[in-house]
This record gives sequence, structure tokens and C-alpha cells, in this order.
Amino acid sequence: MGAGATLYQAAQLGFFHQGSAATPTRQHPPPDNEERAGRTVAASSSSWPLAVGGKPCFLVVVLSAAWTSTSAAASSSAEQLRFDMPKTNWPPDLLDFFITALVDECRAGNRPHRTLNPLGRKNVLKRLRDYTNRDWTWEPCKSKWRELKKKWTAWKYLHTFSGIDYHPRTVAIVMSEDWWEDKLKVHPVAKVFKQTRLEREEDLNIIFANMEPVNVGPCEDGGHERG
Repeated sequence: MGAGATLYQAAQLGFFHQGSAATPTRQHPPPDNEERAGRTVAASSSSWPLAVGGKPCFLVVVLSAAWTSTSAAASSSAEQLRFDMPKTNWPPDLLDFFITALVDECRAGNRPHRTLNPLGRKNVLKRLRDYTNRDWTWEPCKSKWRELKKKWTAWKYLHTFSGIDYHPRTVAIVMSEDWWEDKLKVHPVAKVFKQTRLEREEDLNIIFANMEPVNVGPCEDGGHERG
């Protein structure tokens, strides 16, 4: 039932909040005895959560219910926006914006160790909210940070070996399957570099450089990553 219909029924029943008491207001034409008796029975058999001056305050109940419904809907919408954020498959423009924001925070001194400090994360989230007009938590950013770091680590690891050939257009690594076999055992994620190069390498150097050596073993899914 809509709020307008509910308020109309409240007006028909004659319950209005005036001062310290809810005063019945007589409507015209006045109800006959049978109709008045029916209303009395209906009111006495109802369970009112709030009464003023011994009489049920119908409008307070209606407005309270409407406020609760609106608040719940707004909360649900915000939660949906948070968890709709992609963890891995970001559009290219969003990924570029994210990397730029990370570079700015690193240059500002907000990556003192293996990841951004609370101020750096706060600044990145604010920029993402402004850019996308959606709510964000750090969880999808953390997943993307790890993905970028694994690719960067794998790219650097491959370049600890000499004699690498590249595709003239894509700059992908062109080597024999025998050469790739051992490398992919260490960093399975490196297989993407058979088709393309590491995008924005210089910026990723700023984000991840001086954090840990690159010629080490893999973590759970192919990149040595702790941050």
C-alpha cells in the first residue's frame, strides 16, 4: 500500500498529532452509530506500537515505517554498489586512472613499505569515487594491486635472462616453448607476455620497485607477492 493511501486512511480515521495528544477530528458527514462502533472495535483490536494521551498515534507509525523502509533501501543500494566493483576485469580507462592514482600516492610518500598506508588508500578511494560516481572499498583495489604486482614481478623475472627477442609490433616476448617451459613453472602469469608487453612499465616500477627481489619463487598463483 502506498504512503499516500495510508495517509488518506489516517485522515479518514481522524488521528492527527496535535501538541501532546492525538486528538480525534470529526469528519463530515458524521459517521452513523454502526460505523462508529465498527471503528472502535477495529482500533481496540489493533496492536499500536505508540500511543499519545491514551490514543493511537497513527501518523507517527506511518512516518516511522516509511523512514525505516527508505533507510533500508538506501543501505541496500550502497552495499550493492560496493560489491558490484570488479576485482580483476577493469575497463582500460579505469585501470589507467587507478595506476595513476597509485603513482601519485607513491610519489607523495604514502607507500612506506609494501603497500599504501591508510592515508594513501583513503586518497585513492576518494579519487575512484569521484571518477566513477560510485562507492568503493579497498577490497577490489587490493585484488588489482596484487594482480598488477604479479605481472610486474613476472616481467622483471623474465628479463633477468639474456637474449630475449620481441615481436616488432606488440613487443611481446618471442622465445621457444622450451625457453618458456621453465619460466612458467616459476611464474605462470608470465604467459600473458607471449601476446603483449607489460603496460605502463615505468609507472609500475614506481609503485613496486625496491620492495623485494624478482628472481624468486612463486606464490599461490604465480607471482611472488606479499603486499
